[in-house]
Amino acid sequence: MKTTRHTPRRTWPRRVLGTTMALLLSLATLAGVVLAGALVTARGFRQPVPVVAKGTPATALHAEPATAARTASGVGRRLGVAFVVGSSGTTTSDLLAPYDIFASSSAFTTYVVANTATPAPLEGGPALVPTYTFADVDADPALKPDLVVVPAVNQPTGATEAPLRRWVTRQHDGGAKVLGVCAGSLVLAATGMLDGLDATSHWSRISRLEASRPAVHWIRGRRYVQDGSVTTTAAVTSGVPASLHLVAQLAGPVEAQRVANLHPELRWTPTRTTRIAKDHFAVHDWPVGLNYVMPWLRPTVGIALRDGVGELDATAAFEVYGQSAAAGTVALAAG
Repeated sequence: MKTTRHTPRRTWPRRVLGTTMALLLSLATLAGVVLAGALVTARGFRQPVPVVAKGTPATALHAEPATAARTASGVGRRLGVAFVVGSSGTTTSDLLAPYDIFASSSAFTTYVVANTATPAPLEGGPALVPTYTFADVDADPALKPDLVVVPAVNQPTGATEAPLRRWVTRQHDGGAKVLGVCAGSLVLAATGMLDGLDATSHWSRISRLEASRPAVHWIRGRRYVQDGSVTTTAAVTSGVPASLHLVAQLAGPVEAQRVANLHPELRWTPTRTTRIAKDHFAVHDWPVGLNYVMPWLRPTVGIALRDGVGELDATAAFEVYGQSAAAGTVALAAG
């Protein structure tokens, strides 16, 4: 009788291959979901910019000249403070929070300036109609700013914001002081203005800035850094103490303390340290990351605006949802 020898089939390579393919497919699907969620979150930060016919009021915030001070400080000639907004999108809190500080003092006259007079998009807030264009300010010596505030913009080094960078550079060359808020330092670094100076920025960007802009002396762990006529700040909330510091320099510490006392929650004093205790993400921040990549069930919160609402209060309402990605926001008004 002939015996037939059976060789067992080698099925394990197929199983390993199948398991590997299933794992790779699962990871690819998860990566796709995360990427799609991050894109949806990023897109949701910008509310629609109103498109209106000429002569029709736009449904956007209007930045008006501060012809009447909110409070009296007894200071003589007002100093002009220009807040620039970009065409590519501007971080709301970087603009509105410092605006509130300077506009709360009769030592200053404040206005918003942009390349065009059309509504400018704000990240995390409604669009903003600027007070003047760059050309308007250049044509009127009475509008020449003593201080220019530069918030973070979406394309700080791109061609879209080239007119903004050129205008800020001209004002600085003409003697104006400059305040770069948070990632507004990227705009200033791109102009070469920070070369050879001490400066800071949002902590998450400093390592890359050290590599891309080695001519700048980047400082970590400070809310703001002043070097000559240029002041730069760290993350979102650092724009307020930096603004109060400049108010103290330009209008006196008594006036700065008076403005700070309008917002006692700030607990600001002229001698408060600029040190930042923590400048990194922690493990317990994981819900924020999850909010960013899983936006589909996120609620929408309406934030009511009316004449007289302070910029600091308004931006706080938008910012708490924008930074946590816990909810989308929409600006509401009676008219």
